[in-house]
Amino acid sequence: GGLGRAQQHNNNSQQLVRAVGSNKGILFTDGRMAEGCQVWTDKSYVYQNIPQVMKRGSVIRHPMRLPQGTILSFKLSSTSVLYLMLPDMERNGNFIETLTRLGWAEKAQKSDGGVPQIMGVKFSTQMKVMWSVLPKGVHKLPKTETKETIAAMVMVPEDVYKAYKQQQPTSSSAGGQEQKRHQRRRSRKGSKHNINSRARTPESSSHQPSSSSSSSRPRRSTSGKAPTTTTTTTTGLS
Repeated sequence: GGLGRAQQHNNNSQQLVRAVGSNKGILFTDGRMAEGCQVWTDKSYVYQNIPQVMKRGSVIRHPMRLPQGTILSFKLSSTSVLYLMLPDMERNGNFIETLTRLGWAEKAQKSDGGVPQIMGVKFSTQMKVMWSVLPKGVHKLPKTETKETIAAMVMVPEDVYKAYKQQQPTSSSAGGQEQKRHQRRRSRKGSKHNINSRARTPESSSHQPSSSSSSSRPRRSTSGKAPTTTTTTTTGLS
């Protein structure tokens, strides 16, 4: 049916996700994203190695396998970054294609600290993650198109995501500036030394150090490319 109350486990998720539902009568739970928290309602598999940016997010849990034609719905109480993790490309619901048409993007590997690992199960393909910034209100994911779909959702408030992004460039740029200053000082000292050496030994060849620098500034966008991660685990899918 329509949107229904999820079984909520913490204040953080209550504030962010007001309700979830599906057209298949699926039961949901939600909770705070944390090391060792459960991924799906009907399996004991857990998240590990969670990126810092996701640790103040909410996880929405449903059964591991979603039947073909499932439409997931949820209501956000504030603008949020939604990560849809797809650990099995053979059962991805065709979300990569359908969400891309809606303006979502595939998360580039290692960006924003990467993605969490799902421990307890081994998949035959690399995990892919689709993500987008969604405004406050009710949202529906596209209908799943594969016979079975294995997916998992994590939502992070936009203010939390922005705070994380602001911290990263600040620390990296400060370190980069200090490194450049250090390199310039060494370069000046090296140049003086080379001049003196050439004066004493005319046969010595001159050498001018060359430097090149390339920097990539993250583009501000509601959909950025980002990661894939290989899950590492012990047992096969059951």
